[in-house]
Amino acid sequence: MTALCVVMLLAAIILMCCAALTLLRDGARATSTSELRTAAARGCRLGVASSLALVLSGVACLDSPAPMWGWVMILLGLGGTAAGYLAFSRYLVDAGPARSAEGK
Repeated sequence: MTALCVVMLLAAIILMCCAALTLLRDGARATSTSELRTAAARGCRLGVASSLALVLSGVACLDSPAPMWGWVMILLGLGGTAAGYLAFSRYLVDAGPARSAEGK
């Protein structure tokens, strides 16, 4: 494995641990729905960043003696990024136009 592969893999692991810690710590302390949504959005963003770091780690591993691990990391990272983006856009983004339509 190249040095960049290892560094990016460590970055992905650290970001994922931060995402999990954010969800566990801030989610448990949330006293309102908006605080819970904020904690979930922050955890989701950190999860997406972790998945992108995993993709970059996989790209760096493609020229190593075991390129199959690189492809596995790329596929897992892209899947995690897509899932995080869909969860964020579907469940965590406030619907701006729907609120203005309710007031009329």
